[in-house]
Amino acid sequence: MNGNSNGIPTGNMETNAQNGSTNTDNTPIEAYLKNLENALLAVRELRWHVKDVFNDLNDEVLSSSERRLDAETNGIDTLKHKLENANTNIKYHLNQLRGAELKSISPPSSALPSLLLYDPRMEGKSTHQDLINSHQWKQNVKTNSEIIYQIMEKRQNEINCLQHEHNDEISKDTHQDIDNLAIMKNDILTKIGNYHQELIIDSSSGDNSLIKVTIKNTLTALIYLTETLVISKILIMGPEELNKAKVRTVSSYQVFKLITLRATSASLYYYGSNPPTVAFQLFLDWLASYKNLFNGKCKYCNKYLSDQHTEFRYLPPCCRTMDKDHLPYHYECKPN
Repeated sequence: MNGNSNGIPTGNMETNAQNGSTNTDNTPIEAYLKNLENALLAVRELRWHVKDVFNDLNDEVLSSSERRLDAETNGIDTLKHKLENANTNIKYHLNQLRGAELKSISPPSSALPSLLLYDPRMEGKSTHQDLINSHQWKQNVKTNSEIIYQIMEKRQNEINCLQHEHNDEISKDTHQDIDNLAIMKNDILTKIGNYHQELIIDSSSGDNSLIKVTIKNTLTALIYLTETLVISKILIMGPEELNKAKVRTVSSYQVFKLITLRATSASLYYYGSNPPTVAFQLFLDWLASYKNLFNGKCKYCNKYLSDQHTEFRYLPPCCRTMDKDHLPYHYECKPN
């Protein structure tokens, strides 16, 4: 097949058109598809030719003042020639398609337009939409929600049962531990009372957390214990002062105020490095060392009363060391 300078077949197509030979009977389907492709290429070429022609014409018009009249004539002739060639090629391909008989297949009359208009994206979108519409989302969500709710409710009930069982076990163990600690507290009080005959221990008050320890003719200690045998509060008062006081507050005597402070420090010291049962017993041993509060001398100055010019002047040795010796010292004489 011959072609012109623009790639459009001209020579043979014109000859065949004049001879009227189409050869449709023996031409395979690939040849007709090839002709269709050529026709589409010709349309594309025509568009480019028209664009070039009008661009040339526009250039010719704009430069008409500088060019001669024959140049305009040449531009118009070129346009006419290109349009005639394109029209001839389109007529040839249309005749080829109109006379073709596709014997190997029998597509419907609308097959070619349907094929040309086919858009896979639109078909995929339609199919996807049909799938979404057929899924019954609302009903499925409702059904799945009910199933999930039943599973979660069942799991929550199981968790609640396990939690109750665990709490019951903890409560049972806690009550058992408290009972054991109460027994251990009584054992410690009995042991301390037997070892320190000068102590009078009373735990029979209505308040189970209160223990009253009295050193005859010396002092009375009010010790408040928790259920785990931890000292929460200590008050040191004179024996006669406790009977007169309507409310158990701090003593009105400077000596017992100072011993209250020292007793609080001792409880913190013992409980800071020992289990509650051991710390409670060590504290009671330390408290028993005040039996010689008013008749013992200071280990530093060897005097009964302090002679330092401080707020604790004329007080007995109110401090005791927290080792096993429990040595007495005045507040000003105590070791650091």
